[in-house]
Amino acid sequence: DLDMWAEHRLDIKKVVIESGVTGISQQAFSFHTALEEVSIPETVTSIGGTAFAMCTSLKKITIPNSVKTIGSMCFGHCAELEEVHIGSGVTRIEGSIFDESPKVKIYFYGDAPEVGFPNLTQMAVTAYYPAGNESWTEEVQKRCGENIIWVDICIDGHKEVAVTGKAATCTEKGWTIYTADFKAEWAVTKAKDVQDIAVVPHTPAKAVEEN
Repeated sequence: DLDMWAEHRLDIKKVVIESGVTGISQQAFSFHTALEEVSIPETVTSIGGTAFAMCTSLKKITIPNSVKTIGSMCFGHCAELEEVHIGSGVTRIEGSIFDESPKVKIYFYGDAPEVGFPNLTQMAVTAYYPAGNESWTEEVQKRCGENIIWVDICIDGHKEVAVTGKAATCTEKGWTIYTADFKAEWAVTKAKDVQDIAVVPHTPAKAVEEN
């Protein structure tokens, strides 16, 4: 019953949804302009359209892996929203969920979901997707929004270091190019060139005395 919340929309700062709840209804917390924090349990499987629209104080929200679908304009007009972490279970996102939320950074943890008309947002925001996940094709990214800036990232922060290069010899310096990941929940792959590996000292041959 949405009416039960109406008189508190300007006062509620934190919402904790109890475990066992399976869905967040359409417009459930829309226009809750004081809302800063939301906790969603792993039992929730769907979030309705405009559920958090116009939550102008909300800065960060994590959608658990249990959620399969997210309704249209779910986070629309959230002026201060900075981070949305979308769990790996999401398979369908309806259109315009981030419209007029200019500060948001979107983190995807799984395969690319289906996206409703017209796209996720028209705004020039940044979205992150798992490095090496082949479902995130250029076509899919464009379908999500032509103005979105896409960055592939390492999720677990434990990716093996990849090295290519040339070994040093006794007459020539060597070189190498490697990539490495910071150990963090979300880590952008960093690349670094090392061009000055020291010359390997020449080791003189030793005479071997024969019996």
